[in-house]
Amino acid sequence: MHLSKQDLFQRNDEWLKKLPMERLLEVSKRLLYDVKES
Repeated sequence: MHLSKQDLFQRNDEWLKKLPMERLLEVSKRLLYDVKES
């Protein structure tokens, strides 16, 4: 798992809206990887 439960609970819509596009893509890839792993 790339993102811990604590990481996920600290994130919200406002945090995502403030991310630059490159960072948003990175987070999306990590989430996709984690979903495939579970």
